[in-house]
Amino acid sequence: PIMQEKQQKTLQTPTKRCGEKRAMMESVNADLIGPLTVHAANGKFQLNALAVIDPATGWFETSELKDTKAAAAAAAFDDSW
Repeated sequence: PIMQEKQQKTLQTPTKRCGEKRAMMESVNADLIGPLTVHAANGKFQLNALAVIDPATGWFETSELKDTKAAAAAAAFDDSW
């Protein structure tokens, strides 16, 4: 049969399993937020931001981005984290 002819894929497992404790700042999770329309007293504007979370401690930082290009996100990460 066709299925027997296909090679099985091997999956690499992460170095830490879910629920295992991690060292502080060992790894972080990052995501882009936006564009989000913010209504303020002086009008409304579009917000783009980078959110970074340390899953070991729950500590998070957000940084406003001028644009969502990789260079802007990397600079914001370096500046805030």
